[in-house]
Amino acid sequence: MARMRFTLGTRYLLQGQVYIVRQMLADNRLLVENQSFGGQVIVTQDDLCAAWARDELRFEVHGVYLCRLPTALGKTA
Repeated sequence: MARMRFTLGTRYLLQGQVYIVRQMLADNRLLVENQSFGGQVIVTQDDLCAAWARDELRFEVHGVYLCRLPTALGKTA
């Protein structure tokens, strides 16, 4: 599994909802806020890494040189 580290402000999409890391807690846990519907939950970094490995978690990334790759759904004949 890839080495991953979640930091304050990390945004990700999981199960159709957007979350942001609000606080780093003891024992490899994170306090995350649901940006889609509100509320906060505590999750472990291990659980998030496992979701990423199952291709269930997507990170939000920013950068000057980023571009969206075409997908099968976005192509037209």
